[in-house]
Amino acid sequence: MRLHHAAIDVLDLQASVSFYEELGFTRVETYCSHEERSVFLKKNGVMIELVEQVTKQRVRLSGHLAFEIENLDLFLQEYRRVFTKVERYTLHGTKVAYAIGPNGEEVEWIEKNTALK
Repeated sequence: MRLHHAAIDVLDLQASVSFYEELGFTRVETYCSHEERSVFLKKNGVMIELVEQVTKQRVRLSGHLAFEIENLDLFLQEYRRVFTKVERYTLHGTKVAYAIGPNGEEVEWIEKNTALK
């Protein structure tokens, strides 16, 4: 078994798609119904689904996305223009950084060499 994708609810689908495209994700598929619109994006075998409620009556905005990357310092240097604020810390020897996406969602990056297995 493997994870197919992670979904996150957003308030502004277009702003969120632009944010993740700036991080190198590519749009894979778009889905629309009378209740919601969603876009699937993919990068390096990781797929996420951004979901916007059409009626705006059922928005959860909970949870976060966490990505394992090779080099945290290089990643943050390369994508610093995308983030307004980045928090960095080390947790039990693991290098971690997180930023807030355009809808208030937390996006986290963990350096592979130091990540807990």
